[in-house]
Amino acid sequence: MNDTNKTKLKELLVGTTKREKILNLIFFASIIFMVGIILGMRIAKSMVDSIVKNRTEGVLSDWFSVDENTQVRFAKGNLQYNAALDEWRFAEHQYDFIGKDNENISPIYDGWIDLFGWGTSGWNCGSPYYHPYDTVQDADYGPEVGLGGKYTNSDWGYFNSIANGGDKPSLWRTLNGVEWQYLFFYRHGLAYTLGIVHDVKGMLLFPDEWKNPKGMDIVKSNSCADNVFSDEQWNLLEEKGVVFLPLAGIRRGGYYSNVNDSLCFASYWTSSMGMDMGVINEGDTDTLSYKAATSVFITDDQNVPFVTPFTPRNTGSSVRLVSIYVKKQND
Repeated sequence: MNDTNKTKLKELLVGTTKREKILNLIFFASIIFMVGIILGMRIAKSMVDSIVKNRTEGVLSDWFSVDENTQVRFAKGNLQYNAALDEWRFAEHQYDFIGKDNENISPIYDGWIDLFGWGTSGWNCGSPYYHPYDTVQDADYGPEVGLGGKYTNSDWGYFNSIANGGDKPSLWRTLNGVEWQYLFFYRHGLAYTLGIVHDVKGMLLFPDEWKNPKGMDIVKSNSCADNVFSDEQWNLLEEKGVVFLPLAGIRRGGYYSNVNDSLCFASYWTSSMGMDMGVINEGDTDTLSYKAATSVFITDDQNVPFVTPFTPRNTGSSVRLVSIYVKKQND
């Protein structure tokens, strides 16, 4: 560019008179201001999108009361872990469970497991058995108090990043025993029933104030066979926020079991120790000692789930988490 063209460009950008210079200065300042606003809006949108993702990824759509004032939303599937990858995730479908392949459990197993000893988030709570791949029998797992307070990190969902559940720690938690009891026994309407989804036996949990979809007759039953749902029906129920807990069996040491007198069953951990439920006292010396933890035990021959404080902490049980984001009744 020659000197003449440079001069013309300068006159165009800056102006030749005082008035033109002021107007050009205002014009360019306005452009910079607008660019700043656009960049700020994009950054804000990115932050909002991240928060929304953390709150919603892996979460089912509707709410469940766990006390008089608090509602929660469940994860979309049972918790799973891969030791070789050191990765946590939710099952792809609510009815998915690993089953007998849990017997492959080890610190180097490059596959997925979904039955864990109590409090085995991977956080060192002081017990020698806090890893999700521990299988030692006749030993106490996790902390000797509930998975809260200074032992909150012993909760699988709170300590770990879950790949398809927001992928950050502190987004999930395990319900305690009292919350499970409220969920089952203190809500209005149909709260739960047994059923079969995708050829899998399990328990269905219904959101607050549930009403059956038109043309679908769901009954409270103590037999899974009384409520058999097609894939189309289940898709509709899941869209409405229904939870399905598969009868996924348990693990004892390195051995898997899912049949008791020809009946399928499952055990789901709570965050409570047995003595937190007011049934077991510290100092009890029988085999159901105060060192037991509380789980939800379900079989396909009962319509009342057992929230039992007598589960040995080395039992490999399922974990279904809830989001830490709650809704209060006055919200």
